[in-house]
Amino acid sequence: MGKKTTKKALIIILMVSVLIFITSGYFILQSIWNPSSSANFVNRDIPINENWITTNCDLETFISLAPENEMGSGEFQLGITGDIWDGDIHLETPQDTLYVNVANTTNGEMHLMLKVFYNYEEVAFEVVGVSRENRELLFVLEPDRSISIPVRLPEAIEASDTVSRLTIGVFDSPERAAASDDDLRFRPGMMLNYEINYGSRESMTLSLDHPTLMEESEFAGFSVHENSEPPGDGSIWVFAGDTHAVRAGEEVPLTFFANAEKGGGAIHDYLIVAMVDWRQIPMNEQPYLWIDIEDDVLELGQHIPFTFIAPEEPGFYEFVAFIASNPTEPATFEMFYPLHLVRFTLEVTE
Repeated sequence: MGKKTTKKALIIILMVSVLIFITSGYFILQSIWNPSSSANFVNRDIPINENWITTNCDLETFISLAPENEMGSGEFQLGITGDIWDGDIHLETPQDTLYVNVANTTNGEMHLMLKVFYNYEEVAFEVVGVSRENRELLFVLEPDRSISIPVRLPEAIEASDTVSRLTIGVFDSPERAAASDDDLRFRPGMMLNYEINYGSRESMTLSLDHPTLMEESEFAGFSVHENSEPPGDGSIWVFAGDTHAVRAGEEVPLTFFANAEKGGGAIHDYLIVAMVDWRQIPMNEQPYLWIDIEDDVLELGQHIPFTFIAPEEPGFYEFVAFIASNPTEPATFEMFYPLHLVRFTLEVTE
């Protein structure tokens, strides 16, 4: 890469980082701005999950100082190198190397997990020159440090004649329980939903049916809860207790509450993806839920029940879900922003 191209790429990365920093704070607040007024949060001392502790093996060469003008800003930032103002990435093949950039501009050490979804399904990925394919990368980032991670998608993924979607997420403290720390409930991490363009900007297709919508009501934000009806006061339920208790191997009923009309662009549909113990789970026996709202009143939110199967082993597990608007369409500047996230702790008993 020539000096001119390198300089242009660095400028773009910096500008995108600033954009992400501004929008991330806005959407973090927006996602929790109107919880149920009855919420009274309880924290609980839950042991560290040893499965999700990292030692930062072989990643030191990718770590550098964060940009000086962003140090101490109090956030961590996420992006992919390139000309991605509207989230549109041009690739020749799915196996082209992508550089995922993460910056810790807080005052403390961060334990982080990188996850990758291709067309809304979790995929393994390779860290080029370091590791074989894995479904996550665990790493530690010291204060005012950034990392540029070279990522390659699996050989089994083929280029399509429509756009594809690459969703990347970095999650804070995967080894800790959200039930132990309010910050992890309300600031679980950051996700961005990119368009992968192989030469065509035709909308992609999904093979799932839309679930039947329940009654809609006025509320804002995104939540998942055991209550199947909204509070009725314009708010949404949040898990105020320390954990959500379920039995091992049972079918767990929950309801998601979502109002996706918050990004500045027109919303036609959206989908919900969920993980338990940092692995994608089927919802209603499908890989994700795809909701059509094109004929509905956009100011209203939807609440739709779903089920999943609890883990077989008793213990504490993190439940994480995200919502992606207009999931099949080409990316636009208006719709390229950090995704809404929900995180709480499942307590699985015998």
